[in-house]
Amino acid sequence: METIYEIKSLAKEKRVTLTYIAKQLSIILNKNYTVDNLSQKLRTNRIRYSEIKLILGILGKKIVIKDIEE
Repeated sequence: METIYEIKSLAKEKRVTLTYIAKQLSIILNKNYTVDNLSQKLRTNRIRYSEIKLILGILGKKIVIKDIEE
């Protein structure tokens, strides 16, 4: 699944929009984030890991890395 669809799916669960996420990123990073900029980054998979972690934090989620069980 593409990054944008995964983030949109998680946002839908929390009943928030990409616009809300972009505004929260602007506040957290003290940097202008537009929904168009965010959408483009997600669509082209050119978003930093640190930004993904922030987005997941806004959505009340986190990344967990586990060993693959054989």
